[in-house]
Amino acid sequence: MQRVAALAGRPLRIALLTSSRSWRGSSMVFAALARGLADRGHTTTALAAYEPVATGFATQGVSGRATSGTLPPRRSADPWPWSTASVHANRPAISPRGSPSAACG
Repeated sequence: MQRVAALAGRPLRIALLTSSRSWRGSSMVFAALARGLADRGHTTTALAAYEPVATGFATQGVSGRATSGTLPPRRSADPWPWSTASVHANRPAISPRGSPSAACG
């Protein structure tokens, strides 16, 4: 519990990554989130896969930049290997005791 309290008390550097091709609802939510975090003392940067979205963040007062194609290419089987769905699908199963189950190995 002390680790969480320590993190809560110090400013963080937070990157918000979006693969949106155009400015839309998710981008507006990210911009509001970035501003709210900045108001609380954190440093935020929006990383956009496309220049029009990076420009949208700038018009909303959010520090951001286009990644200029440095994001991994989209693949039909796994478009973003670090996505929540991929992380959950590839993590080891946890047994009720908290140790990895034999079924995952």
